[in-house]
Amino acid sequence: MCIRDRYRMPFIQTPYMLVASQDDAYQILNNIGEIPKSPDQLLYAAQFANQTRNLMLDLRKSCRECAVLSWACFNHAVGGTDAGFNKITGGSAPDDPSTMK
Repeated sequence: MCIRDRYRMPFIQTPYMLVASQDDAYQILNNIGEIPKSPDQLLYAAQFANQTRNLMLDLRKSCRECAVLSWACFNHAVGGTDAGFNKITGGSAPDDPSTMK
């Protein structure tokens, strides 16, 4: 989720599904300029992740018909790629849902 969308989401009245990585690689790399290594950079990345997680929790509480998915991985928009959908998330559901673990 684009960081500025945090101000827009509370006003959306239509049910939605929101997917956002807490350790958003795109935002963190653009804000720091590299993969976080120094104590200050690691602190910034941790605070960014915490803010994202809290926003997801707040959005979920405010919209009972909405869904949010947020993981603590250093990536960005993986669900829109073949590898992200079929390998990272496991792909489509099986024909028999009782076989899901």
